[in-house]
Amino acid sequence: MRPNPRGSLDINDCLFAHKIFYMTNKHTEQAKLKMHNP
Repeated sequence: MRPNPRGSLDINDCLFAHKIFYMTNKHTEQAKLKMHNP
């Protein structure tokens, strides 16, 4: 999360980073399930 020129965090950056993290996490969980249940 990079600070914007005003010196405060950009809420959109936070949401975007959170969304990416959530999607990646979800994908990892699905991959784990597939490994356990082929």
